[in-house]
Amino acid sequence: MSDQLRRIGHDRLLVAVDAATHAERRRARGREQTNPAIAMALIQNQELNLTRVLDGRSLMTRIDEEAKRRRLSLAELRKQQEKLDQQQVALQQASTVVECFNALKSFDAGDFGQGHRQGGTREHKRTRQHVLDRLRAKSPPLPADLANDWEWFKKNWDDARLRCMRASRRDSWGSQFRDMVMDLMARTRSGEPDVLAKWIVQECRQRLAMPALRI
Repeated sequence: MSDQLRRIGHDRLLVAVDAATHAERRRARGREQTNPAIAMALIQNQELNLTRVLDGRSLMTRIDEEAKRRRLSLAELRKQQEKLDQQQVALQQASTVVECFNALKSFDAGDFGQGHRQGGTREHKRTRQHVLDRLRAKSPPLPADLANDWEWFKKNWDDARLRCMRASRRDSWGSQFRDMVMDLMARTRSGEPDVLAKWIVQECRQRLAMPALRI
């Protein structure tokens, strides 16, 4: 019994059991002279009672450990559910962004810098680049080399077009940009193949210098 108590770490109970067993043996030895059978029965009964106590403590220990495992499992499940909820929110937000991007959006020539000297502000330039992205999304996929150069093209093309315009005409860049995009969209919708790709190649040849490195 002492070995069992040591294995499960009940040091205080071990001390109490040893003390009780020692006391019972002392009392039993006092009775051995009159009736040894009674003394042995008393010792066995005391050990049986202590064994029951030990079994009860072991059962409670197992119950406590199982409860801890269940609490940990529930906490882990809650964490996983929170993570899934966050992912669901992110997917819904991404889906909303895609739907908004694919849906029609209205612009005025003033949004593109119409009437502004030098073709408008940085915000007007960002709007023009945004419209180019929308045009690309509504067009057939670009060849791999043009797709790789798309960001480079957007970054440099707008400035190059403005440099080619007379200073007195730059305030009309907003309406010219609008008309150009409308023409590309109309040609694409009519079934003309590779409208955007052909336009990019043409603009690169006419307006843009070759990049410093292509690899």
